[in-house]
Amino acid sequence: MLEIPDNELELLLDKISGGDKDSELGFFSKPFRMTFKETELIIKKYSPVRDPATVDLIVRNHDRYVAELMSLGIKVPETTIRTVKLKNRHQIIILQEAYKKEEMLRYLIERSSEK
Repeated sequence: MLEIPDNELELLLDKISGGDKDSELGFFSKPFRMTFKETELIIKKYSPVRDPATVDLIVRNHDRYVAELMSLGIKVPETTIRTVKLKNRHQIIILQEAYKKEEMLRYLIERSSEK
């Protein structure tokens, strides 16, 4: 299980604020890649929302979605979803052990286009 204490999560989020994105392709959020305790992570921050019930639903659905993908044999890196309270809103954060760039479809397509 990908365990990141709240105080360390806060430091990670501070580091990626204004940092370089790993990709411009994220639809709802742009992924950031960074190293945490010798582990490459992808961190996605989503726009904060007001309704805590919606946030709870998203968290439950995310966990079920990941479990379902894994039950089908789809490779899913260690993934966790967290929420951070920002004033009267809740920001959803997804942290995931990063795939190697060489495993990513975009990399494979770009590399094969160079030939």
